[in-house]
Amino acid sequence: MREIINWLLNDTLGLGAPGWLVALVGYVAVATILFLVAPFQMLFFTMYERRAIARMQDRIGPNRVGPEGAFQPIADGVKMFTKEDIVPTEADRWVHLLAPCV
Repeated sequence: MREIINWLLNDTLGLGAPGWLVALVGYVAVATILFLVAPFQMLFFTMYERRAIARMQDRIGPNRVGPEGAFQPIADGVKMFTKEDIVPTEADRWVHLLAPCV
């Protein structure tokens, strides 16, 4: 496998470029692919998990946001980042914030 990768990077795509540049381009390409594929996998697996759990509980599952609930994980992320934690004025702030950890 290593020979195939070396052949692909150096002989085919290298075009006489220095080895460090070829390696850098390869690393950037792999990182870009991973950062593009991983979020879509997370969205798909989250939707699949919610549908499977809904089927086990004889419910419909996520179907409100997007086609067949495809954008439900995105809506959940937006909701999570826009929620506001309100601390009552008479409450001890640190006790209020650390209470869920107990």
